[in-house]
Amino acid sequence: MMYELYENMMYNLPSFYQESKVVKNLMLEESNEFGELSLVMQDLLLQFFIATATWGLVYWENTAGIPTDLSLSFEDRRSLITAKLRGTGTVNKTMISNVASSFVRGSIVVHELPLNHEINIEFIDENGIPANIELIKQALQEILPAHLQITF
Repeated sequence: MMYELYENMMYNLPSFYQESKVVKNLMLEESNEFGELSLVMQDLLLQFFIATATWGLVYWENTAGIPTDLSLSFEDRRSLITAKLRGTGTVNKTMISNVASSFVRGSIVVHELPLNHEINIEFIDENGIPANIELIKQALQEILPAHLQITF
């Protein structure tokens, strides 16, 4: 990429500059700097989206009011942030499904058992119960009223 940028910069100069060693060196260094700047800008852009953020997850966690836990994987941290942002508003079956599905890479079904004051979440794909079940429980406990129990 850097060489293409260098070639493009040289091509756009007047012909009498294209033979100068000083100008060639200057354009080579400038193309390297612009190339590095482009990479930094691309990385910065990735931080604006939860699905692609890495070092920017700290800012997303701060916005969502979640304490940063660097021992968790990027995927688990992204799931916590997404669940927190989805878990605002009136708690209903759809919200519970949205929050739980932010952690699961498969399909789920939410069953309401009002007589038992229970919500049952069923994982209906070949993956079964996900490894991060404790994070799912934690996120759902934060949004559910205290009288409701969760089962999986």
